[in-house]
Amino acid sequence: MLRVVEDLDLCTFAELFFRWRGLIPDTSVIHMLEDRDLNYLQWILYDAVDFDAVDINERLKLQGIGVIIKDWKRPCNFKVILTAENIQRKFPHLLQKMLVISVSFSPAAEKAAEKTKVLLLTRGELVSIYKTTPDFQKFVDKNLNER
Repeated sequence: MLRVVEDLDLCTFAELFFRWRGLIPDTSVIHMLEDRDLNYLQWILYDAVDFDAVDINERLKLQGIGVIIKDWKRPCNFKVILTAENIQRKFPHLLQKMLVISVSFSPAAEKAAEKTKVLLLTRGELVSIYKTTPDFQKFVDKNLNER
């Protein structure tokens, strides 16, 4: 099953990881606000407990984690990190943190993320978590078999 996981597109793999961690990837607020800057976001992650308790209009009052995914063959550059920081500054009431997920990051991107407190996650880190966490393996395998 590891071969299948390594071939998954990054977006699907990340979504499975977040759902396993009890986070809900959601796009409803992004679409509702219709702001061009929010188009960079893949999702806003909400805690499943908070998310299930409120309707769409109440989600505007929840703070989540903004997620940008760049499934590029080349390393993600610092401009993506600066975009993430600008989105968080523009929507502090909506986004408590920003997370950028990519195959890899350039040294300049890593440095920018450190300065701006933008979180980074790589495909390799997700694969490593999968390899070393039996609960995550079972969750992924079960979800992939249901598709």
